[in-house]
Amino acid sequence: MSTSFVVNFILSKTDVNLLYENAIARTLLTEEKGSIWNAFKNPYKKSQNVKLAASDEQICSSDDQLRKDYIRSVPFAKLYKGLLLQGYCVSPKFLNTLETFEVRNDDLFIVSYPRSGTTWTEEIVSYLYSKQSDGYMNRPIHERVVHLEVGRCVGQKQWIDGLSSPRLMATHLPYDYCPKQLRQLNCKVIYIVRNPKDQCVSYYHFHQTAKYLGGVKWNWNTFLELYRKGYLVYGSWKDHVNGWWRVAEKRPDKVLFISYEQLHWEFENTVKRIAQFTDKPISDDFIRKLANHCSFDRMRSNNAVNRVNIPLRNFFDQSQVKFMRKGKIGDWKNMFTESQEREFDDFYGSLLNEIGLSDKNVINEIESSNEVV
Repeated sequence: MSTSFVVNFILSKTDVNLLYENAIARTLLTEEKGSIWNAFKNPYKKSQNVKLAASDEQICSSDDQLRKDYIRSVPFAKLYKGLLLQGYCVSPKFLNTLETFEVRNDDLFIVSYPRSGTTWTEEIVSYLYSKQSDGYMNRPIHERVVHLEVGRCVGQKQWIDGLSSPRLMATHLPYDYCPKQLRQLNCKVIYIVRNPKDQCVSYYHFHQTAKYLGGVKWNWNTFLELYRKGYLVYGSWKDHVNGWWRVAEKRPDKVLFISYEQLHWEFENTVKRIAQFTDKPISDDFIRKLANHCSFDRMRSNNAVNRVNIPLRNFFDQSQVKFMRKGKIGDWKNMFTESQEREFDDFYGSLLNEIGLSDKNVINEIESSNEVV
């Protein structure tokens, strides 16, 4: 009996995501050099778009040791058209078809750079679409809002294609790496952004709890260098935000640009903007219920949201750092030195002024809203 027959039989009978918990199954399902999976079906062999990052010739021959060290710390890290992605639960076969992914006109995409308020926005939008059905909101958030590039190791396209409309979807992909029909704005998009200082601190801590990013506690100064150079998974914060900001400026009817900070200092108005954008009429009573449901403390203890019950043990280790950590504005002050603050302001200041997230703007808004940080 051939190896390929055995593996295909297992895949046809078992939830592939759960197989990741088994060491033997991981050998079959990951792209580790010498694995049985690679022995009979190498998804990279003829692909120009998807590569294993650690074995990429250009990276291997580079003198940039910092970048190589980071890539090697991320298990089975992939390159998609040169963009660094995580390895776990990212299907190279699906990535090879991503450009031609079919977007439905009633899809709604939530787009962000990681650790920018994605989960918060997903829960708000999911609640808007739920018709306040308790059963629906008790489902894990990754079932209610489906991530495009991260999901099933096998059968990701078939799974997404089989979802009923309207589909709530999310992605961390920069604009230029999104499917063609998403770049053409065949559906509506909500883009959530966060001040890069707070986002960077959150991403730094997240690298410790996210085992699929290596679970590494990086030296803070080293991590800042990785961040500034755009070496982290999903690349440069600046390029990511700038790409979608330019699109939102041109097509505000198709892209709603909101910030993590706005959800703090003007939650009600921001929810109303989201509701209007998605054509979901809401009442003041609904907003009060939503505000209570989506408070940080409620979400942090909500097992449908906080990733405690995610079926993959290899995804998160929350024993040291929680998936939902603090949820505050201004935590960066506990990490940044004065020189690091100046460096960030110089590098990101122009874009932050454009999108209304300069430190001065944030402080003024916080003071006017009595937000506690």
